[in-house]
Amino acid sequence: MIMTETVALKIVQRLATELAVQPRQVAAVGLLDEGSTVPPGIARK
Repeated sequence: MIMTETVALKIVQRLATELAVQPRQVAAVGLLDEGSTVPPGIARK
């Protein structure tokens, strides 16, 4: 199944609502899953 951008945005919004966080926080998980890294100074905060 190929996920459209609209479906992906709806999923991010739903997760953000249920977790009481901002949608950008949910979207950041995708970057980490794809192999992005977090600089050590930021990771410790």
